[in-house]
Amino acid sequence: MDLSRLFDGYTLPPDVQWGDRIGSFGEKAADYRRLTETNLVCPRKRGFIKISGVDSRRFLQGQVTCDVQSLNPYSFCRGAHCTPKGKIIFMFSGHFNENEDIILETHPSLTNSAIQSLQKYSPFFKTSISDVSQEYQSFVITGPKMANILSRRVKESLPRKASKGKTPTFYLNHIGKEIYALTYKFKNIASGTDLLDKFRPVGEDLADLLLLRTGFAEVTEYTTDLFIPQMLNLDRMDFIDFKKGCYTGQEIIARAHYRGAVKRRIRHLLCALNDLPQAGDTIKQPNGKSMGSIASAARSSPSNAEILAVISDSANEFSGLTINDETDIDAREFQLDY
Repeated sequence: MDLSRLFDGYTLPPDVQWGDRIGSFGEKAADYRRLTETNLVCPRKRGFIKISGVDSRRFLQGQVTCDVQSLNPYSFCRGAHCTPKGKIIFMFSGHFNENEDIILETHPSLTNSAIQSLQKYSPFFKTSISDVSQEYQSFVITGPKMANILSRRVKESLPRKASKGKTPTFYLNHIGKEIYALTYKFKNIASGTDLLDKFRPVGEDLADLLLLRTGFAEVTEYTTDLFIPQMLNLDRMDFIDFKKGCYTGQEIIARAHYRGAVKRRIRHLLCALNDLPQAGDTIKQPNGKSMGSIASAARSSPSNAEILAVISDSANEFSGLTINDETDIDAREFQLDY
């Protein structure tokens, strides 16, 4: 969908169209510090999956880490679908649409594989699974006192819900401090632009950095089937309900939780890098052995990158590292807020 009317005066980079991933609206890494002091909106390319049919909730309850039974038309749930060995296939946020179908928002690189994985378990349920990515648009909105701004405009409780009338026209989800995900059906965007018209548009490169700083690393095509949920700290971000019944991968995930067997978790690092690594790349110690795997990376300045990496809890030395072809890297660790 052409969103140009929402961002009048801003042009897309060459060879980028509305609906593609937009890395930048002209801002550069050198601008990030200044921009984070203003109110920002970032259109995000996302995947959307519809689960419909009378058995949809019961089916999904047995496939994901969160409690789908608690979902209602004015709430979100966040969870993950895992392999029988507890490795994450895809992560999602979920909500009901106007027909009480369940809509799962996920990383766009995993939409097809997510559908294929769910369909393996669906034949014995009265449910259908389809790609509805063309029907929705997601934004990240952030800025100083964003919660107050949204409270005044939305006039409903935050962070978990937002609507107009009996049927929600948009869905608002709190991600981190002053950072929210805002999701519209395309047909409803026109009625909700008052939430966006005073925000400065930025690309996903900056949004990736802001999301990374909350400690959130989303599984992508490069990291699917690589991490159990606790490695990405999903147990600390309300992605896992340890009191719900059985689901695929539950035994492994519960054992790691109750036995304290999680020895590797997300760590937030800052380092000088010429090239931005991608999720799934390996960080090596000076002796050449693997220290861990990168879960997320974003440029924070022209010469620096910030990284979320799954590293041993016992690691406390981050000098002389190697990432891809760059060696002798000294990294600084930041503490995560959760």
